Amino acid sequence: MEAPSARWVRKGIPDNLIRIRVNKSFDLILKSWRRRAGRHSARCILAVVNNNHDAMHQLSEITSHLLQRTQIARGMRVLDIGCGNGELSRAISDLVGLQGSVVGLDGSPSAIEAARSATQQTGLQNIEYVVGDLSTLNFEANSFDCIVGRRVLMYVPSAQDVLASLAAILRPGGRMGLQEHDATMTPGRTGSWPLHDQVHRWIWEAVRREGANPNLGLALAPMLQKAGMAVQALWAQAIFAGYEMGVHYPLHEIVGFMQSRIVALGVATAEEIDVPTLGNRLEAERQSHTSTYVADMAVCVVATRSEAS
Repeated sequence: MEAPSARWVRKGIPDNLIRIRVNKSFDLILKSWRRRAGRHSARCILAVVNNNHDAMHQLSEITSHLLQRTQIARGMRVLDIGCGNGELSRAISDLVGLQGSVVGLDGSPSAIEAARSATQQTGLQNIEYVVGDLSTLNFEANSFDCIVGRRVLMYVPSAQDVLASLAAILRPGGRMGLQEHDATMTPGRTGSWPLHDQVHRWIWEAVRREGANPNLGLALAPMLQKAGMAVQALWAQAIFAGYEMGVHYPLHEIVGFMQSRIVALGVATAEEIDVPTLGNRLEAERQSHTSTYVADMAVCVVATRSEAS
């Protein structure tokens, strides 16, 4: 049977109107499920929505799980801190629907411009992008139902103060879902992995020289509690080199993304990195072992602001 969206495309209906129709159709389905299953169906509904936006936006499994546990729902107002090119903001836009809204915040004007341009092409109307500094938030108290962020607080010198400020702009009962990568327990391996170890050093030494805190992930839950938040969920996911499979970017691709930064910071030369051959060289080293290599660790926390605060 032909899907409604396929029929609309065949009839020449514009993409933005198709999105509106799909969202309206989903709202009807959502109301039906709520009538049948009651409020306890929320987790199942979010899981279905999560599968939908994951296919559309190709978010990592780590981020998809974080959004599900944060329980972002239709009609919410959500702040995406350190939004970058807006990938996460656009995924959240699907979750909150036409009744909700998303604010993407980033300190880079060029990133915000890229996010606006990419979003304009999708026809989404419920996202606003703002250039701003996390240390000087310009939002009123109780402004958001949820706040999300990925790999951003590790780059903030006063992360504890920022968390307190973020908690203040959450509505009572609002949730914060944060993902930070942590180098405390990585790399994890047995035996000798000289190339993998070298690549790991390149990545994290560049991060350190940029002023980031490579150990913030393990401190995140206590920091949220100190900011007056109640931690609802805390988990970590190991990322195995060569077995990323939708969980994270492969190690050689990360180095490719970061090469200009790694070289500019004096961590390694382009000749040492040799991006075109790096993937094959890493794979050859993996094939020489009978064990696996833990290249990264993602720490995720979901916390709630007290209803009484």
